[in-house]
Amino acid sequence: MDKARSYLALARRAGQLVLGEERCGEAAAAGRLKLLLLASDASDNARRRAEGYTVGHRFPLRRTDIPKEELCELLGAGGCAMVGFTERELAAAFAGAMAVNNSDWQETAALLIQRREKAARRKAAPRKNKTKGVKGGIAHGD
Repeated sequence: MDKARSYLALARRAGQLVLGEERCGEAAAAGRLKLLLLASDASDNARRRAEGYTVGHRFPLRRTDIPKEELCELLGAGGCAMVGFTERELAAAFAGAMAVNNSDWQETAALLIQRREKAARRKAAPRKNKTKGVKGGIAHGD
């Protein structure tokens, strides 16, 4: 669990973490969330709101073992019942660290790792419609 907490702190310092219900909702609507977390003692209202953010989007929603007070202290913010990762690498690393101690997280970790690898393959693949020095129908250098 300590490693998972360190990934949360790292994501916060890197600017790859969205804190609070409003900002998580905005990031979800913009399609930037990769993983949405709820504090262990988040209210039912916060849970329902988070479930609403997932409708029509493809990111997992998970409840952590970390209570709000500890989450706020760890991230240096107040009132953090909801936290969202906006970067695949850190989200996958966090879920993997959670899966070490909690078998309920294994499916989520596997999903995020699969998505991370797929994105890496797409990025590494050659582009199909690459122009070869032709811009606007006129060959340059002639």
